[in-house]
Amino acid sequence: MRYWVPSHDVPTDKATAEIKICVPDSMRAVSFGDWSEIDNPEKGLKEYHFEMNYPIAPYLIALSSGPFEFFEDVYQSVDGRQIPLYYFALKPDVQKAQNDWSIIPEMMRFMEDLFGPYPFDHYGMVEIPRQTGAMEHQTMTTISDNLVTGDGRYTGIILHELAHQWWGNWVTLSDWKEIWLNEGFASYCEVLWSEWKYGKKHKQQYLDYFANSYFTEVNRRGEFPVYDPDYRWGGTIYHKGAWILHMLRRKVGDDSFFSTMNRYGQLYAYGNSTISDFKAVAEGVSGKDLDLFFDQWIYDSGIPKLQVSWDYEYSNNQYAVFLQINQTQDTRAVFTVPLDIELLTDTGDSLSFALELTQRKESFRLNSPDRPAELLIDPELWLLKKAAIVSQPLPDGFLANRPALSHGFPNPFNPLRQKVKMVYKVQAEQAPVKVRLAIYDRAGRLCKTLVEEKLLNGIYRVAWDGRDEQGLFVASGVYFTQMIINGAQLNNKILVIH
Repeated sequence: MRYWVPSHDVPTDKATAEIKICVPDSMRAVSFGDWSEIDNPEKGLKEYHFEMNYPIAPYLIALSSGPFEFFEDVYQSVDGRQIPLYYFALKPDVQKAQNDWSIIPEMMRFMEDLFGPYPFDHYGMVEIPRQTGAMEHQTMTTISDNLVTGDGRYTGIILHELAHQWWGNWVTLSDWKEIWLNEGFASYCEVLWSEWKYGKKHKQQYLDYFANSYFTEVNRRGEFPVYDPDYRWGGTIYHKGAWILHMLRRKVGDDSFFSTMNRYGQLYAYGNSTISDFKAVAEGVSGKDLDLFFDQWIYDSGIPKLQVSWDYEYSNNQYAVFLQINQTQDTRAVFTVPLDIELLTDTGDSLSFALELTQRKESFRLNSPDRPAELLIDPELWLLKKAAIVSQPLPDGFLANRPALSHGFPNPFNPLRQKVKMVYKVQAEQAPVKVRLAIYDRAGRLCKTLVEEKLLNGIYRVAWDGRDEQGLFVASGVYFTQMIINGAQLNNKILVIH
C-alpha cells in the first residue's frame, strides 16, 4: 500500500478506511468492505465507493480494476446472518471460477464450526491476470488467473486465504518477525480441512507434503527459527509452522487446542497479537507449561533427526523388544519430544507405545505377547522429524546374503477386516535390481501385482488388501505370492477367508 497511498505501513496501525475511484464504464473496480457504484454515462465513467468499517491493517488494503464478470452467492452463518459472497472473474474464466469457488460456503461453515462466526459482513474473490499466488485482502481475496482452473486442484489455496480472514485479518500479527501467527495458522487450517473433508489418510498425505516442503527449503536456505525468520514466505513459516500447531494439538489434546484457538480469537479480535500472547492463552487453557515447546519449535531451529535400532528376544513367555534411539541433529543438544511407536506382530495384532525422548541416546524395552514382525515410528504423524531404522532383526528364514520373501501375516486373513503384510529382502550390492512381487490364484492366473520396480539392497514391506487388478475382492481360497528377483523365484501361500 505504501507505494500508492501515504501510510504508516506497520501491521499494528489498524483503522477503518474508504476508497473512491472512477474507472471507464467498461470496467469494474473491486476492493474491500461495503461498496456502491454510480454511473456517469456522459463521461463514460463509473464511480465506486468502498468502505471498511472494521479495523484493517494497511497491508490488507488492495484495489483492482478490470473487465470483470460479476456473480454472487450467499452463506447462512452460524450466528444467523446472511453473508453475501461477491465474485469477480475474467470473462474467459467465469465458468472455471464458478466451479472452483462453489465450495466456499462449505469452507465457511467448516471454519465457523472450528473458530466461531465469520468476522466480517461479506466475503469475495477477484481473479487477477498475470500474477502469482493469492492474497487474503480483508473481505476480498485476490487470486492469480493460473489458479483458476475449474477442476478444484487449488482448493487448498482457496481454504488458506479464507482462513486468513480469521488468522491474519480478524487477529493480526503485531510484528513481521511473528509472521507464523498468520501463515502457520492458515496453513494448518488446510490440514484440518483435509482431515474433515477427506479423512485421516488425506490429512497424513498433507502433513507429508508439508514436511517435504520444509526439508526442501532447508536444503536450499538452511535451518532458521520460525520467530524472526531468515525468509518469511517458504516452507519454514508455512509448513513447519503448520506442523508446530499440529504438534501443539497433540501435546495439549484436541479439546484444549481448539478451545485455545477460540479463546485467542476472542481476546484479540480486530486487534493485534504476539506469539507470547498466543502461548499465554494456550497455557491458560491447557494448564501446561509450554516454555520448552515454544523454545524448541518457535525460537530455535531444526527438528529431531532420529536413528533407530531394534531387536527382540523371547523369555518368560513373552517377547522383549529392545529399542535404541539416537538423536543426530547438530542444531541443538537435544529435543524433548513425545514419540509414538507401533509394534506389529506375526498374528496381525498391533501394540502402541508412547515414548518420551529427553536424551541424545536412549534405550527402551517394550513387551509383546507375540513375535514382533515390524516396528513403525510415529505411525499417526504427530512429530515433525527425520527418522531411519538403521538396524533391525531379520525375519525367520532370512539370510544376510540372500533374497527372501516372508510368509504373509496374518495368514489366513479376512480382506474385509484387515490386510495381509509381507516382508521381502532384496540382495543388490552394486546396483538396483528388478523385483516383481505378485499374487496368483490356484489356476496360476494373475490377481494383483504388488511390486514391479528396481530396488537397492534392503528389507522392504508390502501389504495386500485382497483386491484384484480391477479393485474387486478375490474369493475365499488359497493364493500364492511369487517374487522374482535376478531370475530367482520365491513363493509362499496365503489363505483368504471371508
